[in-house]
Amino acid sequence: MQYLGAAYILDPLGEGYGAPHDQDPIRRIDAFDCLTFVETVLADNSSEDLQKIRYAGGEIDWFRRNHWTEKDWIPNAMALELIMPIEYGHSAKTFARVNLRRWYKEKVGVDTDSRPFEMSVAYVPRADSTPELLAKMPHETLVFFIRCGVGNSTVQGDMIAHTGFLFGQDLMHAGQKVGVVRVNFFEYMAESRFCGVAFYKIIP
Repeated sequence: MQYLGAAYILDPLGEGYGAPHDQDPIRRIDAFDCLTFVETVLADNSSEDLQKIRYAGGEIDWFRRNHWTEKDWIPNAMALELIMPIEYGHSAKTFARVNLRRWYKEKVGVDTDSRPFEMSVAYVPRADSTPELLAKMPHETLVFFIRCGVGNSTVQGDMIAHTGFLFGQDLMHAGQKVGVVRVNFFEYMAESRFCGVAFYKIIP
């Protein structure tokens, strides 16, 4: 797949030159973080424009960007018919609380009247993420890695900590220390502290 070996840069995309909050380029293919890698590959292999994947209604505006994976990004990708959830039997659920007003203030220095919100995501617990389960997955699957609070099912902020593509037992992702690589899913999980994963079928 394209982009193997590309560098990792956190949050490499923005609204372009002259934008009020994030002047990073609208598109680049030399460096990614985990989500922009997924977004770019999905756009390359579908009829959807990258901006329709990244922004509500495709409107290039920082406040319209799908910042929250669980609340914004996944529902938008499903509405575009790019992905659909995979039923995988036993699952757990984690919850998150987000103080959106404080988050906007910290991110871009803008004070809004945005209200706090809660979100949740179902996932396969780490112990149930087995070779037998992966063997049932479509050959090309989108996988999200879930973080959980220690001893608490509720976390503050985004519950989804990482994402990539699953091909059998191979994970292709943009890793913070290694850039875009293809690695063994179980070896990657063994080196991580994620409490589980969520799987989505990529719709051709």
